[in-house]
Parts: sequence; structure tokens; C-alpha cells
Amino acid sequence: MGQKRIGLFFALLLAALVVLGCGSGTAQTGASAFVPRMTPEERAEAILSRMTLAEKIGQMVMIGVHGTELNDD
Repeated sequence: MGQKRIGLFFALLLAALVVLGCGSGTAQTGASAFVPRMTPEERAEAILSRMTLAEKIGQMVMIGVHGTELNDD
């Protein structure tokens, strides 16, 4: 049991290091270093332009569950 925990710990540590190492970072050079700030409306339009119809529909669906027990409602 102890070896499994140690192995799991190192696997999770390795996964965390990979995820943290894959970040985009802040140091950029060249023409892509300067990106003008977009207004909220421009940003929303850019996000919407990349979404599929199914994703847009999914954004409109809200599901709620009332209570803590399963009943006919």
C-alpha cells in the first residue's frame, strides 16, 4: 500500500509539473508581442465567432434541481 501511495504521489507531481510547464508564459518577442486590448464586446464577438451552433445552444440551457430527494417533479 505504501509503494502505491508513493507512486501515485510522483505521478501527480509529474502531471502537475507538465501542466505548469505548458503555460504560455509572459515573455514574447517579435510581432506577436504587442496585442491591443479588446473591448468586452469585441472579445465576446471573437469568442462567439469560434463557437459551434451546438455550443451556442448549450450556453442557453439552464438546468436546476430543487431539493435533496428524488421525486416525481
